[in-house]
Amino acid sequence: MNKISPILKWAGGKRQLLPDIIPLVPQTFKTYYEPFLGAGAVLLELQPQKAIVNDANTELINVYKVIKEQPNELIELLKEYDNKHCSEFYYQIRGIDRDQIKFQSLSNLAKAARTIYLNRTCYNGLYRVNKKGFFNTPMGRNSSIQIVNEKGILEISEYINNSNIIFMNGNYREALETITQKDFVFLDPPYYPMNKASFLRYDSSPFGIAEQHELKEICDDLNRRGINFIQTNSECNEIRELYSNYNIIEVDVRRCINAKVTGRRGKELIICNY
Repeated sequence: MNKISPILKWAGGKRQLLPDIIPLVPQTFKTYYEPFLGAGAVLLELQPQKAIVNDANTELINVYKVIKEQPNELIELLKEYDNKHCSEFYYQIRGIDRDQIKFQSLSNLAKAARTIYLNRTCYNGLYRVNKKGFFNTPMGRNSSIQIVNEKGILEISEYINNSNIIFMNGNYREALETITQKDFVFLDPPYYPMNKASFLRYDSSPFGIAEQHELKEICDDLNRRGINFIQTNSECNEIRELYSNYNIIEVDVRRCINAKVTGRRGKELIICNY
């Protein structure tokens, strides 16, 4: 396998935890499931030949579909954006979603280019929307950004087209409906809130404490059915107690998306049922 890296920076991305996660993945499984896909670091590292992956973020899933179907056109459009990049152009592109008629009239290609462009040029690479669903992260200050990752787009496109990958855009529960005993699932949900100020809204739907308990019930069901899973989550007493009947590994992390440098180092948990 050729090594493939994500082209997006995503809140909670698992790139830095790959050395801790990959050795825990079963050597063999039939179908790979990932119901909270994000930037897809684990998917692209494992490169399974058969996978069902999902994310609630419509624009994110659209990026993958366009990379599969129109990689060269996407690269050319991103080159245009690269040439036009400045503060005025950034806020022009960001503001398109304020006019939903205009936004919905965009082609899937244009929407994908917009998502990648904003992701590469916004502050800290943070995909964030307000309660109305409008992207509201300000422009970043990095003058040496790479807007066009031609090599990465082509490599991801080649992998997707040479594999049986189903991309879903909905509730994570729906993505697990067809899972069987011989399959494997990697779960990277929005993390358990560490305090009242914890940021829960990276898309238009919050994932709070009630959703965390619902996910635990689903993990218990997977375990009863003999389906192997790995989950990543916050390092906190609540998660330790919630998953006390499973194997828990504590790992050190550097959080790339945090306004304060002092808040960029911490610990997370890897949970598995085998």
